[in-house]
Amino acid sequence: MKIVYTVIVTVLLVACSSNTKDLSRKTGDDTSPNSSGAIALASPVAGISGDVGENKAVQDVLVTRASERVLKAARTVCQTKVDRAGPKEEGCSFQVFVIDDRRGGAGYRANKIKLSREFLNRLHGEAEVAFIIAHEAAHGILSHRHNVNSLTRRRQELEADALGRELIGLAGYPTDVVERFFERLAQSSNSATSADPNYPTFAQRAAELRKSPP
Repeated sequence: MKIVYTVIVTVLLVACSSNTKDLSRKTGDDTSPNSSGAIALASPVAGISGDVGENKAVQDVLVTRASERVLKAARTVCQTKVDRAGPKEEGCSFQVFVIDDRRGGAGYRANKIKLSREFLNRLHGEAEVAFIIAHEAAHGILSHRHNVNSLTRRRQELEADALGRELIGLAGYPTDVVERFFERLAQSSNSATSADPNYPTFAQRAAELRKSPP
């Protein structure tokens, strides 16, 4: 099967070259640390609501909008972590790709976030798109590894859920969308897909988020 990759957005920590857009200039929001060391919240955004659907143009708009806000927050949080803990092997540059792949899902590797159009079709609104991007970016910020045992993988997923929720909050999206997202998946007819022993179930993920409200 041929897989088509469409680069939606790239945010670089280093100075942008002439052929790379610095998306931080496209919004007036400031998510950089303030004088107290805390990271300022971006202005709230309602986002586009409703099912994302199969329309590729709509999907691309939602991914672009969400990426601009989320990856700016991710870059700031990542750099703060680097300042405290030292250089990060993969740096703080993230790319988002949309893939024409019927297998569905989302993934992260080497600072590349990949979202399948089939998966986007199942999401409800821009805030959920933002969370998926944030969850995958969180794996990079936390330097999660791929070749780990099931117990570690489940722990990493829960950590990425928590940080992903924090990132969308910093980006201005409502954080309660994350818990509702996993609750909906747990109740859906496809909830059996969460039975993979390498991942916590959707119900477990919602429960963990309820234990530590933002």
